[in-house]
Amino acid sequence: MDKMSFKGEAAFKSYLDKNRAQSNVVGVWQTEDKNYRVGVVADRKKGRYKGFLLSKRDELWTEGKVKFTLKEVSEDKFDSKYYYADFTSTKKLGRTIL
Repeated sequence: MDKMSFKGEAAFKSYLDKNRAQSNVVGVWQTEDKNYRVGVVADRKKGRYKGFLLSKRDELWTEGKVKFTLKEVSEDKFDSKYYYADFTSTKKLGRTIL
């Protein structure tokens, strides 16, 4: 399982403050049910992003683990891969995210 190196939300916000010229996808996001706060960063490949946990959920889902990936397929539309609690994944194609 892929893992990001940020040590918590404060460290990620510090990174964002120093790197302001980024896509509007990059940042801190929270799910509607408030179960997850995630950081989203641009991947090395253009138009791709990783969403990772900003805090520990349980013994398996720890801070920094990638919860989903996004691949931009057109303006504001992304293919996504989401990881469930057991690390299995599902793909959603062409969903509008923003």
